[in-house]
Amino acid sequence: MFWIMMPKNDNAGRPIRGELLDRYVEEVSDEFGGASVIPNILGCWDSDRTRKGGLVCEENALIMVTPETKPKKRESDPDVPWTMEEARQKIHDIALEIGVTLGQRSVMTSSQPTASVFIPGMFQPELPRDMVTLTKRRWNSEH
Repeated sequence: MFWIMMPKNDNAGRPIRGELLDRYVEEVSDEFGGASVIPNILGCWDSDRTRKGGLVCEENALIMVTPETKPKKRESDPDVPWTMEEARQKIHDIALEIGVTLGQRSVMTSSQPTASVFIPGMFQPELPRDMVTLTKRRWNSEH
């Protein structure tokens, strides 16, 4: 499992456009075949080191992936699994792009050699109406 913690606000505290979050989730999904997103996660640190004093917490989005096979150029191409080092480098490159684009001092990532298991469910093309909401939610818990 690999993840990138992406800031939701710029260094002046202004919200980053949702389209930028979409862009990086799509980039990760294109490379790794999918992604999971925790849209609201706090990152906190002791700001005494920055001369502001006290604990500072900021909202982030966590983009998580479990690399399986590399993207294919053609459907007929064989599946080629990612190596840990290749996947780690790709996550690093995307995090670097995020950091440069969003003007961040750093972007936190993690690469843990874990095994993910997909437990089968029972596919339903549509859930009963009493189980769904008509309100679409994306990145912001306020919508």
